[in-house]
Amino acid sequence: MSELAGKVAIVTGGNQGIGKAIAKALAAEGCKLALAARNAEKLQATADEFVAAGIEVVTLPTDVSDEAQVKSFFQAVMDKFGRVALL
Repeated sequence: MSELAGKVAIVTGGNQGIGKAIAKALAAEGCKLALAARNAEKLQATADEFVAAGIEVVTLPTDVSDEAQVKSFFQAVMDKFGRVALL
């Protein structure tokens, strides 16, 4: 079993490109995912892919340059998982 199994990982830009690839790699190691990205539609489509694969995921459209949005995202992650191991 992977050392990452069951850990919660936050991935910004997790709906495409490098961010999505990182999220896939973490999911393959057994991580639960918290995905943040600005594009709500792409973010939901990505979340749906992970959920269909049996991965626990929480998402919230988030612009990480906006402090209030980051705080809201982090609160959503804590409400769902209660902890974060990786960012």
